[in-house]
Amino acid sequence: MVASATNKDTSAIKLDFEERQRIKQIEDYVLDIFVVLDSSQDTLSTILSKYKDFVQLRESTPTEAEDPVMLALLEKDREIELCRQKLKTLHMKVKGTMQLVRSPHDHLSLSCV
Repeated sequence: MVASATNKDTSAIKLDFEERQRIKQIEDYVLDIFVVLDSSQDTLSTILSKYKDFVQLRESTPTEAEDPVMLALLEKDREIELCRQKLKTLHMKVKGTMQLVRSPHDHLSLSCV
């Protein structure tokens, strides 16, 4: 009976570790996407700025509402920002899930602090 309980405990700890490892991989993936989105937004901001400079040099300057290139760039900027907001929510959920699968040892050590 004791050996059985020990095997169960070992299995639970192993499963808990594997779950935490998988969740950590997901969190790392989410953080990598943040880097990509930040880089994309930075690139888009640079293109937008350069395009605005270019438009000002032209003889006839359309308003932002009339310029299809400007509209497309601004729309992409909004899309990236929306993706960042969704990703931030997903990151918070991943962190919350990580808290749920903490091992009992972690919970005990935190409660003693």
